[in-house]
Order: sequence, then C-alpha cells, then structure tokens
Amino acid sequence: MGKIMKENLKPCRTTEEARERGRKGGINSGKRKKEKRKLKEIAEMLLDMKAPDDIIAGFELLYPDLDAKEMTNRLAIVQRLILNALAGDNKAFELLRDQIGEKPKEEIVNTNQNINITDEKVINAVLKKVKDL
Repeated sequence: MGKIMKENLKPCRTTEEARERGRKGGINSGKRKKEKRKLKEIAEMLLDMKAPDDIIAGFELLYPDLDAKEMTNRLAIVQRLILNALAGDNKAFELLRDQIGEKPKEEIVNTNQNINITDEKVINAVLKKVKDL
C-alpha cells in the first residue's frame, strides 16, 4: 500500500458512504491485527525451538555447567548479544540493557511556558509595561 497523500483523500458525500468506509477500514484493521498476532506466535515458537547443534557445541564450551538440551534459539540469541556487547558492540549492550528493564528514563522538559492570566490587574500591568517599551 502506498503513502496516503492529503490531496488524494476524498471526503465522504453521505453518512452511508462514511459508514461503509469505516466498515471496510475496520475489516482491514482486524485482518492486519490477526496477521501481526500470527507472526508473533510464529516468532515465539521459533525462538523456543532447540538451537542448531553447532551453536549448542559453542555454548557447551563457554558454559559447561548448563544442560545443552535447554539451549533454545532465544538463549542462543542472548548469548550472541552478550558476546557482542563484551566485544564492544554498543547496540548489543543497549538491547540487553533494555530487555532486562534497565533502560534509562527519558525526560521531556517542557520549555513552552503557557501562562493563563485571568487577573485584570496583572493584565493591565503587563500591557502598560509593553506600551512603555
């Protein structure tokens, strides 16, 4: 589906047309949600599958105390992220950090000072000062 351009949008001429467009949009939205849910289920299933034997062999060398039967694709990915992070890959580090819930909080500072002045004396004083400039 292409990008929606404002000039290509056509307003509805009747309430029936608006209702029909809304119905079609709802149906398409439902289909899209169903596709996303199915994709997530497939990804979860693949992540929980047993990792390939060559990955397991490397894992056993690094972590001999862990049972190789427990090695899933999910664990293999985490292992690779850890190794990459230890090698200096900042993106791998950030992914791991964020995944375990240690992502720093981002603060948004509002510099827009909207002042609602309702006191008539204050308004008049401000207007007088502005006139004096």
